Amino acid sequence: MLNKLLKRSVSLALLVCLLLSLLPGLAPRAEAAQDAYQRAVQAIDERKPESQPQLDRYDASFRAKQTGICNISAITTLLNRRLAYDGKTGSFTPKQVLQANGCTNITSSGTKYSYTGDTDRWGNRTYTKSGVSYTAARLTASTVKSETTKDNFYQYLALLLHEHPEGVAIRSETARHVAVLWRYELVGGKLQLYVKDPVGNYSGTLEGSYLYKNAGGDLYSGLDCIVYLVGSKAVSPLPFTSKTLTVGKSVSLTPLVGGKNASYRCSGTAVTISGAKLTASQAGTATVTTTIGGKSYTASVTVKEAKQKTYTVTFNANGGTTPKKSKTVTYGKTYGTLPKPTREGYVFKGWYTAKKGGTKITSSTEVKLTARQTLYAHWKASTLKFKTDFVGPSGTIKNMTSFSLSGTIQSNAKIKTVYACVKNAKTGVIASGSGHRFEYSVTKWNKKTYDIAADGLDASFLFRYLPKGSYVYYVEATDATGKTVTRQTSFKKA
Repeated sequence: MLNKLLKRSVSLALLVCLLLSLLPGLAPRAEAAQDAYQRAVQAIDERKPESQPQLDRYDASFRAKQTGICNISAITTLLNRRLAYDGKTGSFTPKQVLQANGCTNITSSGTKYSYTGDTDRWGNRTYTKSGVSYTAARLTASTVKSETTKDNFYQYLALLLHEHPEGVAIRSETARHVAVLWRYELVGGKLQLYVKDPVGNYSGTLEGSYLYKNAGGDLYSGLDCIVYLVGSKAVSPLPFTSKTLTVGKSVSLTPLVGGKNASYRCSGTAVTISGAKLTASQAGTATVTTTIGGKSYTASVTVKEAKQKTYTVTFNANGGTTPKKSKTVTYGKTYGTLPKPTREGYVFKGWYTAKKGGTKITSSTEVKLTARQTLYAHWKASTLKFKTDFVGPSGTIKNMTSFSLSGTIQSNAKIKTVYACVKNAKTGVIASGSGHRFEYSVTKWNKKTYDIAADGLDASFLFRYLPKGSYVYYVEATDATGKTVTRQTSFKKA
C-alpha cells in the first residue's frame, strides 16, 4: 500500500490517510505495513556509502535533446558521471555512444543528431574513452519482476543506485521513453527517488517525472528495462552484507527484494538459522548464504560474547527463614548455589519468581535478567504422622511375658529422629532396672518411613527387667521440617 502512496500525489496520500482514519479496522494493518516499509527503507539507507563525489556538475551532459535518442542521451550521462566518480578526466559525447552502437553517417547540428543504424542494443555495449572501458548491462523487465513486486520495486531501484551511484537508465515501454534515475534519499522516513529527463531536461522525484506520468501511473507494469554500468559490486538484495551480533541476539535475513522464495544456509557454529531468522549462538564468525531464484548472495557475521551484566537476586523466605538474603548473578550464566530456607512444619518446594505461582528457579537455570529480581520460597505442609497407629503394651504384663510393638511413621520429609521410653506413670521418671535403662533413640534416620517393629524399636525393651509398678510407654518422631508427632500407652508391671 505504502509504495503505491509513494507513486501518488500528495493530495492522494492525504486522501488515503483520511480514508484510513475513517476505517479503524484497516488502520492497524496500514501502520504495520508502514513500519515494515520504513524498516526496509532504513536498511537501504544504512548501506549508503558514507561519501561519494559530487557528480551534479556533469548533469550538463543532458544535451542531446532529441526525441528518438533519449537512450543515447541517458547512457552518455551515465558514462560521464561514472568517469567523474572514478576520478577520470575527459567525457563521452553522444556521437561516441552512437558509434559504439554501430551507427554511421553521424552528423549533428546543435543538440540534434542524424545517423544511420539501430540504437536499440544500447544497453548491451562496451564504451571506451581514453583507455577506459565501461560495459552497460541490461536488466529486462522479466528479470526485474522475477525478483520484485510492485510493493518493493522502489526499494530495488534504491539498491541499484546504492551499487551504482552514477545512476541507472530506466525505460518505460508504455511511455516509450528513457530517463536517468540518479539519486535516492530518505525524506521523512520515506524513500524518494530522483530522475532527470534527457529530452526535456526535467528534474524531480520519480512520482512527478515525465517518465512516470507517461507510463500511465504504473511504471512497474510498464517497465521495459533498466540499464546500468557494470561495476565491481553486484546488486545485493540482502538486508546486510556484514553484521556483528552478541550471543543470543537475532536478526532477520529476509531480503529487501525477492525474498518470497529465498533459502538460507550458514557455515560454522557461531549462528543458527530458523526460517529467515538468524540467531547468534556462540562467539565466532560465520558466512550466511541466501539463494534467490538460483542466485546466491553472501553476508559475513561476527558473533561476540555479550557483555556480562550482573544483577542482585533477593531471597524472600515467604514465612520461613533463609541463611542468605541475596546473591549476585551474571547474565547468561546459571544461578548457581541457592540457599536452603527452613520453616517449621513445612517442606521447602523451591525458589519461584512470584509469591504464588511463577517460574521455578534452580541452580542450573540460566540467568536472563534485565533488572533486580526477588525469588520467593514455596512451601508444602509436612505430612508427618503415624501411618499405622502405634500398638504398645497395655493392661498388666508379667515377668517373662513377651510383647511385640508395632506401628509405622511416615512423612513427606525425611524423618530425623525417633525416640521411645518407658516412664513412671506418677513421677514421669524414665524407668530402669537390673542395670537396664528403658530409653531408646534413633538419630539421622534420613528416611521418610520408620517401621517400629522392623527397624529395631521392638527389640530394645526387655520388660522382664522392669520393676513392678504403673508405667507409660511413650514414642516420639521428628522430621526435617521440625514437626513432631507422639503416641503413648499405659500399662502395669506385675
